[in-house]
Amino acid sequence: MSCVHKLRRCFYITAFSLLATAGFCAEGSAKSPEYLPNFVRVNSKYTQEVTNPFVNSANKYMAVLKNRKDNALMDQSMYVGLFGQASAQFVNNNMAGMTFADLKMRSKKNGSTVVLEMARLGFTGTVAPWVTAYAELGFNAFDGSNIELSNAYVVMGDMDMYPVYAAIGSTWVPFGHFDTLAGVGMSMQAAFFQKHTQNLTVGYCDQGFGVTVSAYRGGDHDQNLSWNANKSEINGFVASASYTDTYANGDWYVGLSWANMSPFDFSVPAGTPVYGKKNGLWDVNAGITYDDFSFRGEYVATDKKWPATQQKVESYEFEASYDFNFVEYDHRFALGYGDIKWTKAGAPATYVANTPKDLRHTEVWKAALVSSLHENLSAFISWDHVKGPRVLTAWLVDPTPNVPVTPSAGATKALKTDLYKVGVQLSF
Repeated sequence: MSCVHKLRRCFYITAFSLLATAGFCAEGSAKSPEYLPNFVRVNSKYTQEVTNPFVNSANKYMAVLKNRKDNALMDQSMYVGLFGQASAQFVNNNMAGMTFADLKMRSKKNGSTVVLEMARLGFTGTVAPWVTAYAELGFNAFDGSNIELSNAYVVMGDMDMYPVYAAIGSTWVPFGHFDTLAGVGMSMQAAFFQKHTQNLTVGYCDQGFGVTVSAYRGGDHDQNLSWNANKSEINGFVASASYTDTYANGDWYVGLSWANMSPFDFSVPAGTPVYGKKNGLWDVNAGITYDDFSFRGEYVATDKKWPATQQKVESYEFEASYDFNFVEYDHRFALGYGDIKWTKAGAPATYVANTPKDLRHTEVWKAALVSSLHENLSAFISWDHVKGPRVLTAWLVDPTPNVPVTPSAGATKALKTDLYKVGVQLSF
């Protein structure tokens, strides 16, 4: 069955579940807004947790189930949520060329723009106490201007009755813990290691302990866990475990994930990708919140050496934040640093000659100030600084498989990019 047919099937299942919700909604439930039918409801907090792509991306399924367990979603109802982010952006590069993550549309050395970064319209159907369907139409300015079905899945489980659940659909594969504390952009590791595709997940969650096992379709070449030449077959597998608890007024978590494939399972002789044996990934993450302070850290590494450099690829990322109140508004300041090592001194240099120090790794600094102006509205100021090899940094973000990768002008020095944003987030 083709990828298109699988996507259509996923959409039909979700749409049917949503229609079933509309047909079997019960009377006497809590009132919805006057301008909506009785069974249609809104919940801005739920929208922020599920429709916002920068929050709970490691396990959207569990975010849905948690809201149902907390009675944030009423039975036999349809919830409609809208999330959007817009900003004025100023970018400064030391050379022309693609950069990193959400900067990949920036081809000039310097520039500024005002852009609607994304808009997402989510529909949640609480079909039964143990069945929840979700579908989302999304627009992302950095992936093109098309409106598409960004996420569509069905979650089966009732955490009040049993600690097990199952989910099937298209969304982020549960792997790692890539959320940023600022919540206004993706982390460095998410850009390189997170996978969004069709997957089947079975999970367990009880008394703070959680386990998921997922099977997914490999190879859409966008924020990948795996770049596999065969895009249609189920060839990716992920296992994750986590534990959360409260101790001495501090909320903390630890997590461990493993994936059987990664973007680093091929060599590039003569600049042409050749897929070889699978090279898995390990992820270890932890975080804590104590009073107004939060901290998170994450480490990701390949199982084996990357054939392109004959070295393991390793990455770590740290972030801290502080919450405070000023002029009657709540604010959060977050600062983070990340680094991904491609090779080391003396290693074979497939992409760039001699592998100078600045080209052996990509590092990212992030800072953001986020202000909650209303339940539905936040404003933010952010700064991202990226430094690393142009070919690796750009190509891994927006790869073109089976096309020669040739170091171009400026490839023997590091690409440095600074991106400044002033923007708003809206959710209802």
